[in-house]
Amino acid sequence: MRILRASKLASIFPPEIRDVLKGGARWVRLLLGISAISAMTEAAVLANMLFLGFIILGQQLSGPLSVIFNVEALSEYSQPALLVFLSITLIVLVSIRCILTLAYRYVTLKWTSEVARKMHKKIMGGIVSAPLHVFDQQEFGGMVHDSMNAPLGATAAIDASSGMLSAIFLICTFTLMLVVISPWLLIIAIAIAVIWFTTVVPQIRKRVQHEALQRYNFQSDGTKIVADTINGIREIRALSAETKWLTKFSHNVDKTEAARVRMSLVQAIAGPALNMLIQVGFASAIIFASIMLSSENLTYQLPILGTFAYALFRIYPVIGQISQGWITLSQTLPNLKAAAKWTQLPKDHLAGGTQSLVGPIDSIRFDHVWFSYNQNESTISDINFCIQPGKVTALVGASGVGKSTIIDLILKFRTPGRGDLWLGYQNLNDVMRHSWLSRVGLVRQEVFLLSDTIRENLLQYKSDATDEELRSACQQADALEFIDAMPEGLDTMVGERGVALSGGQRQRISIARALLRNSDVLVLDEAMSALDGETEARVLKSILANSGTRIILLISHRLATVRHADHIIMLDRGRVIEQGTHEQLLMKHEKYWDLFFTQIDHEGPSVTDVSNL
Repeated sequence: MRILRASKLASIFPPEIRDVLKGGARWVRLLLGISAISAMTEAAVLANMLFLGFIILGQQLSGPLSVIFNVEALSEYSQPALLVFLSITLIVLVSIRCILTLAYRYVTLKWTSEVARKMHKKIMGGIVSAPLHVFDQQEFGGMVHDSMNAPLGATAAIDASSGMLSAIFLICTFTLMLVVISPWLLIIAIAIAVIWFTTVVPQIRKRVQHEALQRYNFQSDGTKIVADTINGIREIRALSAETKWLTKFSHNVDKTEAARVRMSLVQAIAGPALNMLIQVGFASAIIFASIMLSSENLTYQLPILGTFAYALFRIYPVIGQISQGWITLSQTLPNLKAAAKWTQLPKDHLAGGTQSLVGPIDSIRFDHVWFSYNQNESTISDINFCIQPGKVTALVGASGVGKSTIIDLILKFRTPGRGDLWLGYQNLNDVMRHSWLSRVGLVRQEVFLLSDTIRENLLQYKSDATDEELRSACQQADALEFIDAMPEGLDTMVGERGVALSGGQRQRISIARALLRNSDVLVLDEAMSALDGETEARVLKSILANSGTRIILLISHRLATVRHADHIIMLDRGRVIEQGTHEQLLMKHEKYWDLFFTQIDHEGPSVTDVSNL
């Protein structure tokens, strides 16, 4: 900010505060202009009050004051006329001051609103464009708390800074006026300010910053507890652990409120202490005047002492505003540090690319691909396979063998450490992710549904879909029957995360919206795990019947479901150990053969063959 940098005022603020003030030159210019006019108005009010005091007491001004007020020009007016004139002038001046105060507040609010909007959007922009590993390292509750509360620190910081700016102007005005009116009273005022800002304010500020940080951390922990409780309410009730979680939250609330009370008490010290200091200063001025001045001079000084009292009355909230603003800046630091954390997230470089996806996708090919989440152990090791259009390719294997990682690699959420992934003749690393994912339909085991109607959840994948298209997609996903059975049909509210629906219903709606997109590639990642064998087979048969040249990648723990896939890839410990059709893999009598017949023995007749439907 050029204005603040030029005056080097910005250096007194912590770096987090300076970051907030950057880009606000336009607002600062407006505030400086209003502050300057307000200061001149305040000076005129102070001078008017002084002159009014002399006129009421029937005294004559002398020295520099007589020059300022041009006593000779006013001597021809009577005392009543001067009193009327000065009173009307005072009314006009305080009215102007009121209007300027409101204008100052309006500009400040506009500035804080602009900064808050930008920061909220910047935080959300950082979150949606951050790489996946950021979310692997963060807790959900903490992210929600920080993203919603961090901008509050910016608005509070601007409020405090703007208040301090106007207060500094006003103090400078009173200082200049006291230089003219009474230098020795100025010395007393300076002594009060020095004592206040060198002894009291630093201690309060340090303590408030400490308590504010504790309170912010406790609030963040509390948000995490609430988020975990809501997300895991079924498990908590199943374990009869309600009392345990309530006690955990209660302890957190107690610590949060204790920190808030301590912080508020420390802040509350400022007002009474400043009030006492100013009143002691005024009493000291009267004692000094009584001792040092004669009765005649003391009478002459009464208007000056009265004006000094008025100045102290006006300065008291101003000094309090500066000290409170300085203390508030410390209070905002935890929020601003959180804001800096979320606005400076690394960008997901995988979203970029040098080219768009061109033409039909004639294959997805893994060419000696390696991937590792850490340097000590490879998750994917030298895998090679090809997925063809118009065919169903299945990935099978025990949990933890790398199936989900392969899906992330295909979606370009992660990138191979070695080797290449090809979409036809185009290297996926060179393809812009949005152009690739616009042609992919994805259904995961964990379904994400908006807290809205079934219709709105479907329209998220195709906003211009007609009712006929919606019903057709639901029919293919075997969801239309239970949707029509609901009183509101497609307009039924699904609740938070779809809690009003069963797990199988949520998965079928998720499949329906993926089919609605009519994408070139359909990825079903344990997408029917909540369905019974018969329903799963029926849904899969419907999908296959309408697949055409679509690439279908199926991941399922039920080998009886994937047995009719055109190509089955068996994974173990991050490696491809077998590939082929169901019959070809059974003939080998290896890992796939063992896994298939183990499941047949356990599931027996509950497994439904797709070909029988």
